[in-house]
Amino acid sequence: MAPGERLALLPVASGIRLAYEGACAPDEPHVKNRRLLRRFRELEQLPSDDQQALLRTIDAFLAKAS
Repeated sequence: MAPGERLALLPVASGIRLAYEGACAPDEPHVKNRRLLRRFRELEQLPSDDQQALLRTIDAFLAKAS
């Protein structure tokens, strides 16, 4: 095994999670549409009742679209 390959295994062996592609933090999903991600982050700040109402709206839209 080449030295570089051993280095690549170091985080895995240490239990460290890496964010690949530099697009997101380790605990965040990889999202292609950053505008949607920003909106969902804003929506998370709304009261629970408002979030539920928006989820019902999104669910209805997706059901009709498919």
